[in-house]
Amino acid sequence: MDNDRLWQLIEQARLLAADPTDAEEVASHAATLLADHPPAEILQGVCSRIMMAGPA
Repeated sequence: MDNDRLWQLIEQARLLAADPTDAEEVASHAATLLADHPPAEILQGVCSRIMMAGPA
């Protein structure tokens, strides 16, 4: 999952939330939306972002 797709998913989660500033509610909706994606797709995006960030 690339950055653009991840942010689209987060925007969807904000739209689903009664209060889009409620981080816990947005996170809950985001988790539900992420659950529809294969774990490998999510991990691929996470790993690529870590690799791009380089060493801490």
